[in-house]
Amino acid sequence: MKKGQAGFSTERLMRIILTAGEIIAVVLIITGIGYVIREANKPEPDRDFKRVLDATAKIIENFDDGRIQSNAEMVVPLFSKQPYEMAFFRDGGTEDRCGGKPCLCIYYDTPDGPKTTCKIFKIKQNCTKQTCGEELCAGATVPPHTKAKGSAAIVTITCTTRGTELTVS
Repeated sequence: MKKGQAGFSTERLMRIILTAGEIIAVVLIITGIGYVIREANKPEPDRDFKRVLDATAKIIENFDDGRIQSNAEMVVPLFSKQPYEMAFFRDGGTEDRCGGKPCLCIYYDTPDGPKTTCKIFKIKQNCTKQTCGEELCAGATVPPHTKAKGSAAIVTITCTTRGTELTVS
């Protein structure tokens, strides 16, 4: 190596960084395409259920971040042509999959037989603080009810005398 010559030139370092960036971009594009294809192949009720779960997660996040202090409502349009049932259980209800915790379940028929999917929420079953906005707990159980294209799921946070309650109907 000659005097004043660095072992790694700035130009060479930039080429390495740009090449790595291009490789990362290609991997992200392929991953994105795979995600879109996988989501497109999901049954319509599952896609509706995911939208309801995303809305529920968003409203819980907004409450936890303090952006919601009292009543709030989010309406989630449903697009499935295949009817299905959805239920919100304050305490897991009759669903073993819920383990006695607040959860939302979807029920529908597939060519392979009936399918049930449940999502447990990490909120309290019953509020311990009656002050609105302090903690979030599960609202009233909404038994299995039919959902179809054109209807909507409603995610609500309601201030009650029992505290701030989350319900999905």
